[in-house]
This record gives sequence, structure tokens and C-alpha cells, in this order.
Amino acid sequence: MKAKVVIQSPRIDTYVNVVAAIADTFSDIKEICFVFFDRPINDDTVNEIQEKLLSLSDIKPYAKGARFHISTEETLIESKELLKDCIIIDVSAVSKEVAVSVAASGVEMQSVKVGHLKWISKLEQTRELRVSIDKYEYEDLLSQFAISTLLNDYLAKKHVIRAFVLMFSILFIIAIAKCIIQDFIIPDDLINLFSLLIGAAGLYLAAISLNTNL
Repeated sequence: MKAKVVIQSPRIDTYVNVVAAIADTFSDIKEICFVFFDRPINDDTVNEIQEKLLSLSDIKPYAKGARFHISTEETLIESKELLKDCIIIDVSAVSKEVAVSVAASGVEMQSVKVGHLKWISKLEQTRELRVSIDKYEYEDLLSQFAISTLLNDYLAKKHVIRAFVLMFSILFIIAIAKCIIQDFIIPDDLINLFSLLIGAAGLYLAAISLNTNL
């Protein structure tokens, strides 16, 4: 299993802690892919992260993180490739704009977690916080209640909207056929069926929206 870590901040220590948190939280992760978006891959950054992990190998999560297979990827933040072939994509060290963009892309892919390292321990300028020594949470941004509600609403509506498009497409084709073929007759049963389906779909969308707003 692979986790992706989006690189944006120049602070190496942030990514070191992220890798350790992933190692400490998920037992099935075997590979970390560092994603460089909108810029070339920087091997020096990756090497510094690995060296720092090794230097902290007396702390179990960092020792485990140092053993991950490491890969790199260069992509656009809007690219659908960003969320492929991974079960977690970490946005702990990116701007809010990038985090929102990644989370928005992740709404449709239920199998991918959008991870974020959150420190519970009090921040101190005199020392660096460390996973398993200091209290932290590694949360999935898409599991929060509001976003989960949005996700369920989106997925439910998506299927109904697709059905709407399909039904209107069929009706459009029938209308064109009637214009071209003068003898073309539309059975009354077919018209009644489409009317019932469109009405049912409209009621279902209304019910979804009502439940979402409650």
C-alpha cells in the first residue's frame, strides 16, 4: 500500500514527522511517494528527509518510516493522477488552497484518505515535536462530519443526475426521430414511463437536499 505526501513547505522536519505519523498510524503502508506539484522533483529534499528519519531511528515510528520504500512523482495539483495508486494523500504541509483542492478531488474517491497531522501537544519554539513522544492526531479530512455529509450528498445526487441526463438524451433522440420519420409513433406507455421516472428522480433529489440541510 502507498501513501503520497505533497511537498510544498521548505521545512524538512515537517515531512519527517508526517512520515513517522503515517508509519505510526497505518500498519499496511509500505511505500511513501513524495509528490512535487507544479515543479521538478528535488532529490536533495528527499535525501534530507531520509537522512533525518535515520537520525531519529531510536524513536520507533521514525525507524519504521526510514524503512519505507521511497518514490517520487511530479504532477499538477489539479491532475486526477494525483489520487491514483494510493490510499492516503497527506496535505499537512501545504497551503489551505492546495489542501482544499486535494480534498475536493478526493470527494469522489472514497477509497483515498486525505491525511493531516495535527499536534495536540503545546507548541514550543525551543524544541521540535516528535511523534509518539508528543501527543498528536493523524486525521482524515474527508471523515469529518460536514465533509462526509457533502460526500454522501454528492455521490447520491451524481447517480440521479446521470439518470436525468440519460432519460433526457433518450427523449431528445426520440424527438429527432419523430421529426425525421413522419410515421414514427411514440407509444403512450413509453411517455408515461419516462414521466414517472423523471418525477421520481426529482422527488429523490429533493429528499436528499432536505436531509442534507437538516
